[in-house]
Amino acid sequence: MIKLEEFMDFKPVYILLPNNRDNVIEIMKKNALFYLPVVNEHTDKFEGTVSLWDVIAKINEFQLVGLMNKHPPYLFEDSSVREAANLMSRNRLNILPVIDHEKRLVGTISALNLLPLVVNLDSKIHIMHYARNPTFPLYENTPLSPALISMYLARTTASPVIDYRAHLTGLVTALDIFKHAFFEIHKVVSDIPLGDDEDTYPWEAQQDSFNLNYEIFDIHFPDLQVYQIMDNRPTIVRTYAGISETASLFLKKEVNQFPILDVSDHLAGLVFDLDLLLAILEL
Repeated sequence: MIKLEEFMDFKPVYILLPNNRDNVIEIMKKNALFYLPVVNEHTDKFEGTVSLWDVIAKINEFQLVGLMNKHPPYLFEDSSVREAANLMSRNRLNILPVIDHEKRLVGTISALNLLPLVVNLDSKIHIMHYARNPTFPLYENTPLSPALISMYLARTTASPVIDYRAHLTGLVTALDIFKHAFFEIHKVVSDIPLGDDEDTYPWEAQQDSFNLNYEIFDIHFPDLQVYQIMDNRPTIVRTYAGISETASLFLKKEVNQFPILDVSDHLAGLVFDLDLLLAILEL
C-alpha cells in the first residue's frame, strides 16, 4: 500500500475558529485558495472546512461557525492513496484535509500531489475517457457578477470562455473573478408594527411598533467582462492526448484544469487534475 504521507503537504494554509467571514475572504484572496481547513484555536482540533461556495451561499453570515461545513470529507494520515483518490473523485474535491486519530490537522492532500502516480502509469488512454462532463462554458462578454453566480450554480470552479462563434478564447476560474470583488455593508431599518386588526385609528398601530436594525453584506464587482480578466492563452490539450501525458503537463504548469479541443479546434470539454485520479482507482 502506497502511503499518503509520501504525497502530502505538511504546511497547509488554514483558518482558526472562532473567526469571521471577512478573514475567510482575506485569506482566500491572499493565498488564491478556494478551500480552507478550519482548526479550533483552543483545542487545536480539526473542526471542518470552508469554501468559496460556502461564502457565496451564506454571504450575510458573519461568523465562521455559521459558514463552515462541519462534516466535510477528510482522510487520516494512515489512509491509502487509493482511499484519497476515491474520496476526492466521489466528492469532486481536488484537495482534502488529512488528520491524525486525535483529530488534529496534519496536512492536506491535493489531486496535483497524486498525479505523479498517473504519470508513472505511462498510459495512452485518451483523456476523454475521464474528462468531466458536462462542461460549463461562459460567453466572453458576460459581466463578472452573473459569471460567478453561473459558476456557483453549475458547481464548477473553472469555465472555458467562448466567443459568439463558440470558439475558445480563454479560461477563467472562480478565484479569478472573486479576486476582483469588493464589498459593502448596508444598514437597514424596518418599522415593525405590533398592533392588531382591532386598532381603530392608524396612530394606535404606530404607537405599538419597534424598529428592527440589521445589516446586509453585498458583493459588488467592477464594470468588467470575463474576457478582460480571463487567461487568454490557456494551455490546451487535444481529445487524443493520453492521461499520463496530460498528468505530466498538469505538474509542469501547476494548474488544475485544461480546455480540450478536437482536431478541428472546436471546444470538446474541460479536464481537471481531479478527473485523472480515476485511473488510480482502476489499477
